[in-house]
Amino acid sequence: MGQLRRKGLAALTVASIATAAAAQDGSTTIVLDGSGSMWGQIDGVAKITIAQGALRELLGTIPEDATLGLVAYGHRERGQCADIQTLVSPDAGTRERILAQLDVIQPKGKTPLSDAVLHAAEGLVYTEERATVILISDGIETCDADPCAVGRRLEATGIDFTAHVIGFDVDGEAAAQLECLASETGGQFLLAEDAAELSGALQQVAVAPPPPPVPVAVTFRAELEDTGAPLDAGLVWRVAPSGDGEALLENEAVGMPVLELAPGSYTVGALWTETEDFRETTFRVEGGMDPFTVSVSFAAPQATATVSAPETAVAGSDIEVAWQGPGEDRDYVSVHTPGQDAYVNYSYIEGGSPTSLQMPIIPGQYEIRYYDAERAALATTGIEVEPVEVSLAPPAEAEVGAAVPIAWEGPDYASDYIAVAAPGDSGYVNYAYTRNGTPASLVMPGTPGKYEVR
Repeated sequence: MGQLRRKGLAALTVASIATAAAAQDGSTTIVLDGSGSMWGQIDGVAKITIAQGALRELLGTIPEDATLGLVAYGHRERGQCADIQTLVSPDAGTRERILAQLDVIQPKGKTPLSDAVLHAAEGLVYTEERATVILISDGIETCDADPCAVGRRLEATGIDFTAHVIGFDVDGEAAAQLECLASETGGQFLLAEDAAELSGALQQVAVAPPPPPVPVAVTFRAELEDTGAPLDAGLVWRVAPSGDGEALLENEAVGMPVLELAPGSYTVGALWTETEDFRETTFRVEGGMDPFTVSVSFAAPQATATVSAPETAVAGSDIEVAWQGPGEDRDYVSVHTPGQDAYVNYSYIEGGSPTSLQMPIIPGQYEIRYYDAERAALATTGIEVEPVEVSLAPPAEAEVGAAVPIAWEGPDYASDYIAVAAPGDSGYVNYAYTRNGTPASLVMPGTPGKYEVR
């Protein structure tokens, strides 16, 4: 610990006083040990002389209007724990008065360091305003007080109180006491050793610490990844520093949260309850950035549909296909050979459910599907197409040009007909629609010969 002693004194004191000088709503009081042990020497120079010189040097580096005060203890009477004195009350522009009062301090008595810090805090009105005390001491508490307990009391009752403590040529129990006082208030505890280290440190740290970084407003937005359309409902957010940092936002169900974030790396995640999909991304905040937005992208939910149809149907027949689905323009139901994208027949669903769909004329296994306008199959069901049962009962002979009744059985689909044709001819001589029922009246050819009724 000894290697850091005098350098620590300079760094802490200069930084703390410079910080207090820059703050308009806070004050700092230096508490200097004036107990008899400060006559002890380092390299032939009394510790009180070294401390006074160090303070003179650093006071010369701070603004003249800094709000400072000075308290000493043990410098007037021997053996008196109440020997605590405010030499300069904290106020702006007290630098020259503090310099003058440093020479008044002549070590004599005990070390009531705990009560001295409490006395300085009360002089700073620490329960109402931001306050800092810097204690420079070379010994253990010698009066009936507990430095740790005093630190806890000041931390609990102060508005924004901090005690920085410099142990000057101390170790063991004395160092432990001083460190506890500082840590209980959130202050620093440092050790100082000799004049040379102190002078060097003063040259290095006579600048106030930089102000804390200004946080940046970050807005979080969810969107569809293909279109960029915003999502503003059904979102649950989590934002945390990248790594193992504690979450800054956890299970927050809002549309577009906004956080003020310090510079650093962060991870944002969002759950979209509509699809139960969780997405996350990382981003970085740099000091001085303008407010910005971080987007989390989700895939659009796949539309769903159902289709139902009879298990079997007669070839060429029209069946009713019941469906549930998006029902958008240009959506349709269709019948397909399994494994084939091309349809055999189709029907738009614009008339609502159920939709009439004509079956293939070739018997076999088929699939009925629901397609959206983007040609995505949303639902499928199977159907077996059975052969058509058809029979004809024409007379064996007929007169040329005669109208002959032809008895028939069949499905009687729209536009079904019965025809007479020459054998091997794909055309016909005459035909009659079945729509008028059985028997159908069919006119025979005008030329004698062999013919087929189909």
